[in-house]
Amino acid sequence: MEKSLRYERILRLNLFFYFILVFIVSSLFTFYLINDHYQNMHTSLKTLENNLINEEKRKTKQKVDQLIRYLYIYRATSLDGLSPEATKEQLRLFLKSFSLDINNYIFAFDFEGNQLVHHNTFYEGKNRIGLKDKNGFLIIKNLIDASKNEDGGFVEYTATLGPSDTNKYKLSYAKSIDDLQWVVGAGVYLERIDAIIEDEKLTLEKKFQKKLRTTILYAISFVIVALIISYLLFTYITKHFKFQRRIIQSKNTKLQELNHIIAEKVKKEEEENRKKDILLLQKSKLAFMGEVLNNIAHQWRQPLNQIISYASVSKFHKKHQQLSDEELMENLNHIIDSTQYLSQTIEDFRNFFLQSKTKEYKSIETIIEQSLKLFDSILHQYHIKIITDIQTPNVHILSEFLQVLLNFYNNAKDIFSERHCEQRIILIRSYKKETSLVLRICDSGGGIEEETMKRIFEPYYSTKENSLGIGLYMTSQIIDRHMQGNIVADNETFSLENQCYYGACFTITLKDFHE
Repeated sequence: MEKSLRYERILRLNLFFYFILVFIVSSLFTFYLINDHYQNMHTSLKTLENNLINEEKRKTKQKVDQLIRYLYIYRATSLDGLSPEATKEQLRLFLKSFSLDINNYIFAFDFEGNQLVHHNTFYEGKNRIGLKDKNGFLIIKNLIDASKNEDGGFVEYTATLGPSDTNKYKLSYAKSIDDLQWVVGAGVYLERIDAIIEDEKLTLEKKFQKKLRTTILYAISFVIVALIISYLLFTYITKHFKFQRRIIQSKNTKLQELNHIIAEKVKKEEEENRKKDILLLQKSKLAFMGEVLNNIAHQWRQPLNQIISYASVSKFHKKHQQLSDEELMENLNHIIDSTQYLSQTIEDFRNFFLQSKTKEYKSIETIIEQSLKLFDSILHQYHIKIITDIQTPNVHILSEFLQVLLNFYNNAKDIFSERHCEQRIILIRSYKKETSLVLRICDSGGGIEEETMKRIFEPYYSTKENSLGIGLYMTSQIIDRHMQGNIVADNETFSLENQCYYGACFTITLKDFHE
């Protein structure tokens, strides 16, 4: 019930966030459209301005080029035979005849800046090379410089217009006549362009206002429709949710009962699996017991022979009265040492086969030492050499690792015998890697076949006759379940004392260890 109420609150909260999201999206979309309309208006005005200015430039340049052509024709056809001064004066008057009103006129200077032609005769004959606009721009000097380009040049500056002395932007084009050392040009005030642009701006602003109202209306309509749909959807989901909640409540009891039954079955299966693992472990130990008993007999043979020998020598010397008290005590001490060795040997094997009920942690060196004691006679019998490289001397792991080592020893012993290996080496190496303990056990038995490698950790799988096939399976179970680790196998080449060996390598990574 509490979950259902919580779900309803979450649904209402989601609806609220949906309202906020719709509002934000519509606002952003509206802002985008408005900004897009505004940018289009600004771009249109800029394009119009550039087109008008370019058109004025074209017409002004065309007028000056045409005027210069007329000037050359006039000089060639009408001024033949006049002196240079008279020729220049006639040409000046010819130019002046083209100078019209203030918005449509031509001008002329010589290269020194003397005004030759101006729509206002007041300036004619005056040197105006130092004329500046309000920004300090040297108007005449820059016009003369621009005119000397191959195709003339344009100059923009601020000029005064009429008696009101109003500042206006002006565009002039100038081109030089080198043989006369004159500059001929024409100018146009840009206020006419500004007026056209202002009219166009008003028109575009009216369109923009209309689009703005339309966009806002659409946005508001979208928000209202989205909110209505969301509210109707919320109402439908709420009704459906309440209906489903009643169905769920009716089935909840059955589901709880079913979960209880499943939990009981899972618990029972886990207990059965645990018992099976214990039985497999004991079975693995029992399977190993026959060979171990032979090992015990082999290890007891020499101490028993020593006991018999010391007892026989003592009896013989005592019978012939040749046994001193010191010799008797020495022989008795030897007998006691041999007896203690026999007792310790049987205790080691007894501890191995006993099932421990609590977790017991031992150092890696201690576990390896115990494994060597249990396997000592077999190692000598099969000429197997075990080499250790322990880089983690203070690390303690579960004592069950002893069973793992004995399984590896036994498998390596079988491989060495089966393949008649001359070099019989088992290398045990440990080191830390980040937060894990890594143990590597390698042998020189020539490696594992590829097909076998895929199945070596499966239960009851073995390539050997008369084998239960549970050794490596139990090894993986001990490492995975009891020691919180994992094991992988591969074939590798390793080197010892400048000699290389090739065989199977088992890499064990553990999380459960203590330092």
